Amino acid sequence: MNAIFSVANSAIARAEYRNQNYKEALEYYKIATDKVGYSEAYWQIRYDFLQKNMLTFLIIFICLSVLVYGVKFVDRKWGTFYFVHDFTDKVKAKRSVSEFLLLFKMFRHPIDTVHDVKRYHKSSKKTATIIYVLFVVVMILSRYLESFIFSTVNFERFNVLKDALILIGVVLLFVISNYLISSLQNGEGWLKDVYIATSYTLAPIILFMPFITLMSHGLTLNEMFIYKAANYITYGWVLINLIIMIKEVHNYTIPQLIGNILLTIFTMIIIVVIVALIIILGNQLYDYISGIIREVIQCVYI
Repeated sequence: MNAIFSVANSAIARAEYRNQNYKEALEYYKIATDKVGYSEAYWQIRYDFLQKNMLTFLIIFICLSVLVYGVKFVDRKWGTFYFVHDFTDKVKAKRSVSEFLLLFKMFRHPIDTVHDVKRYHKSSKKTATIIYVLFVVVMILSRYLESFIFSTVNFERFNVLKDALILIGVVLLFVISNYLISSLQNGEGWLKDVYIATSYTLAPIILFMPFITLMSHGLTLNEMFIYKAANYITYGWVLINLIIMIKEVHNYTIPQLIGNILLTIFTMIIIVVIVALIIILGNQLYDYISGIIREVIQCVYI
């Protein structure tokens, strides 16, 4: 029945598309879950929109650029906005704000950021926990708000709590595994250092993923490589940050770093396998005990 329903909506969408009713075609393609047709209809809508509004956008961009340059020039020349600088300096001087600003420093100076966390204690477990929460929220929203063209989520089975627990579980699994291995390999970092520093390695996801998700709504299947490249770069950046973090937190040499990474991955796999076995055995034990209880009840009352 669903297949027939999809075929019917696709047929209506194609008819609307041929009649150049692209918005109506877009809706029917979405109902039919036809991403190729949806992409083609959206391309036409985007093309028409840009033709009508490109000049307006260009004028706005030029005006804003001139305005920003003018404000900066006036400020440099006469210090007109000194009160703004004073206010921002006071805000940045606050402990909680300075801790979050380390996220931006992670892009320019990742090694220095790790040293700030480990040696100078410029961040806290509270801030790291908030960053982890932001990470989970951003990841879930990026999946939920992703463009229909690129979305792989089945919203009928989408479970926010399950996804959140998986993300939190992976992070905690890495932190614990890395600390356990590093403690056996004479690593210098404490569990707190690994926990806090790991949170800052997620900066590219927290800051870029919302823009990538927003960008997905302006692309078609023809530009899929742009969307995929942006995701790969973001996750790759996080991976590089993690490698830098492990090396600097534990003060490892390159061979020690490689060994630590491999053993951390191995430990994570072992922990997952053990937890899975415990869950499976627990379910079997529960079924066994509940079966015995049911038999006893039947024997008593029959």
